[in-house]
Amino acid sequence: MKFRCLVPATGFYEWKKKKGRKIPYHIHRKDNTLFAFAGLYDHWRSRDGRDDRMTFTIVTTEPNILTRPLHDRMPAILRQKHEDLWLQPAPPTREDLKQILTPYPSDLMEAYPVSSAVNSPDNDTEDLVKPLPHL
Repeated sequence: MKFRCLVPATGFYEWKKKKGRKIPYHIHRKDNTLFAFAGLYDHWRSRDGRDDRMTFTIVTTEPNILTRPLHDRMPAILRQKHEDLWLQPAPPTREDLKQILTPYPSDLMEAYPVSSAVNSPDNDTEDLVKPLPHL
C-alpha cells in the first residue's frame, strides 16, 4: 500500500468471546459524530491488464482500555488535529507516527453488545447498531 487516506466512519464492531459464543459489540464515539480511521490505499493492476482495482486497508494500533477486553488491537482513529498530518504528501516521521497512531481515548468512546445480525453482509439496517439488553 502506497498512499495514505482517511476512512470515514461512525463506529466499528468487535466480537467478545463469552461462554463459547462470540458476541458482537458496536464501538463508537459517545457524541455519535463522524471520525476517520487512518487508511492506506493503492491502485492495483494485474500483469495481463485484465484486472484493475483500487484497494485499501485500515491501519490498526494497540487497543485502548475500552476495546482491550474485546480484541488485541483496534483501528487507528485519527484525532481531527492529526488528519492533515496523516494526509500530507511527505512521509510522516517516526515521531509523527508515534503521535498519530495511538489508541483513541477510551473516555470519548462507548461499546455495547448488538444483534448477531451484524454477522451477515446481507443485513444492512440501522438496527445493527442498536444496543441489546444487558447479557
